[in-house]
Amino acid sequence: MSDAQRGPRAEGRSAEGEVRCAGRLYNPLFSDLERLVIRYAEEMTEKVQVESRLVEELKQQLGPEALVQLTLSIAAANFTNRFNEALGTELET
Repeated sequence: MSDAQRGPRAEGRSAEGEVRCAGRLYNPLFSDLERLVIRYAEEMTEKVQVESRLVEELKQQLGPEALVQLTLSIAAANFTNRFNEALGTELET
């Protein structure tokens, strides 16, 4: 797949990270909806501002209530990860 087909590289993502991301987005094991959800989570996490077309597509497929639940779940995971990272919290094993 060419760079033009993949689109612009996400800021801060290495070439190796870009390949892993592309692999998830084109993996036949994921449904089209699952790939949209993965893309949404990555955009929320990396760019914060999500493309309006992606939001509308998910709203159509999931419905507004489920999109709010999805957004809350992703935001909570991001909050927890950033909180723990800032404090250098050690994970229990």
